[in-house]
Amino acid sequence: MEMSSDLITGDELMFYYAFYETRDPAGPRIRIIGTGDCEKLKAEHFLVVLADGKTLNIERIYVLGSSDCPGFIGGHCKMPEMELSTSIFFEKPSQTITIFRQQSFAKVQLHRIPSAYSPGITPCNSTPLYWYNDWPRLMIFIEYWMKSGSKKILMHVHSVSTATKKLLDYYVKKGVVETRPVPLMPYSQKINPNNYVYHGAVHLTTLFCSIWSETDYTVVGDVDEIYYVRNHSDNLLDVVHRHFTENLKTGALRLQHSALGFKEPIAPSPWDYKQFRQLNFLRTAVPFLKESFEDKMKYLYETRFGKSPNMHFMREFYGDKQTSALSDNEVAYLEMRNEDLAQAGNHSSRYPEFEMFTDLEIQVMREQLKEIFGDDEPPFRFQSILPILDECMYRLDSEGRDCNNPLKSECFERLKDMDDWLYAHQHKYSELNRKIHRRNEYLRDMIHSSKSEIFRSANPDNVEMSPDLITGEELLVYYAFYETRDPAGPRIRIIATGDCHKMKEEQFLVVLADGKTLYIDRIYVIGTAGCAGGPGGLNYIEFTPIIFLGLLHATRHRYIGIMTGLG
Repeated sequence: MEMSSDLITGDELMFYYAFYETRDPAGPRIRIIGTGDCEKLKAEHFLVVLADGKTLNIERIYVLGSSDCPGFIGGHCKMPEMELSTSIFFEKPSQTITIFRQQSFAKVQLHRIPSAYSPGITPCNSTPLYWYNDWPRLMIFIEYWMKSGSKKILMHVHSVSTATKKLLDYYVKKGVVETRPVPLMPYSQKINPNNYVYHGAVHLTTLFCSIWSETDYTVVGDVDEIYYVRNHSDNLLDVVHRHFTENLKTGALRLQHSALGFKEPIAPSPWDYKQFRQLNFLRTAVPFLKESFEDKMKYLYETRFGKSPNMHFMREFYGDKQTSALSDNEVAYLEMRNEDLAQAGNHSSRYPEFEMFTDLEIQVMREQLKEIFGDDEPPFRFQSILPILDECMYRLDSEGRDCNNPLKSECFERLKDMDDWLYAHQHKYSELNRKIHRRNEYLRDMIHSSKSEIFRSANPDNVEMSPDLITGEELLVYYAFYETRDPAGPRIRIIATGDCHKMKEEQFLVVLADGKTLYIDRIYVIGTAGCAGGPGGLNYIEFTPIIFLGLLHATRHRYIGIMTGLG
């Protein structure tokens, strides 16, 4: 979604999600997630206003990802993933909030996290699926986590092949998988924000897993990683729960890495679907130690304590918690990396007792393949795109461009025709940079989708106001100015047009940048109008807020959401 160059400048905060955080022991607050230039985002420039007019300051701005901002993890990404947290408040939260950034604002939905977590372990892929067409390995991942007792698997998706989408749709319909699309951010000829976040905002999606999960425990990982319980009389949930209850200081458990390969290839070369669907390779799985990855760790955590999860460790906990080790004598972390899949024949099994699936489970999976694809023979083109994707990403990294998104420029041009790709739907984000006095532009009033819908989705409500959406009930604001000539004292005057029958003083509230709120003292029809007290004809209205005599609050209000600049 390219936008005109005067709209996207690089100064924006790209807003993704706002939620009511109730896990903080200090008290409830609002947390807001987005990406932006961390050098230009100042807490004092923001104000959050609830629907009842209560105002909240931003207490901290925290960089989630790699950035060159002082005091944060190193890197050179200009627009890292950010979190903005408000001050604590104990009043009932509203369904929507308005976020002000100096002269700009966006009205967004305030989402809720679970009030209580259900027993279970939820895997969540922290790295979105980009150019993903390795559907056989994805099926193995989903089936193994189901075998391990997980009832729900959470997946961020950007671009997948049609065969992969069919597979995902099957598991979504079964209620096992839940997906949230992750589209590109809007860009312009001047700047593309997608090229200034670390590999597609992976730190943001990692944090989002802690918001999305509804079970006691959450696993941070990729779609080639599984956890194997060594003692077959145990199950993963019991082992994990035992560790957390035996040591109340524990908020996360880290696991040691092992590679997982197959003596027979997952995908025959050349591709032969009839041979693949026998799934005989599953009987040849071998876990082995890869010395170069011996120190690599992944982890799972207790969801209610996960304040700031990173890809490989928990950066911040709620409460006095710490990360403890979970020995591979109990649970092994196995990773099916591309380069290791065919190496099993060169290694002895690190866990000789390991059996990935039983014969009965393999037979069930064969039948499921029939349900997913019917009589069709789905293509498998992963082997063709992998060298190109690896080369593209290696070049970006070697050139110091690790903040570039692999979906743009030369990467996109080389990959776009190599499979039948489906892309996450793009939509207009809430960009907190729209100026109130801006000629011939509409302010965005963005309300994000509910929790049951898609994160960063193309919700029909999430559109920029345009003439075909004008209904006649709008207040069209032309100009606002600070009036100092009134002998009674200074005030703000706002000039607009609108249906005077529908404009009531008590429906409006004016909020200054420092949080000061003002009532509307009068609505005065300047031109001819059919409203009572007017001479009849057209409606041309002036609003005058109460004189500045102190901080005033309103219980009912109507925010001015559409403005054009004439001056």
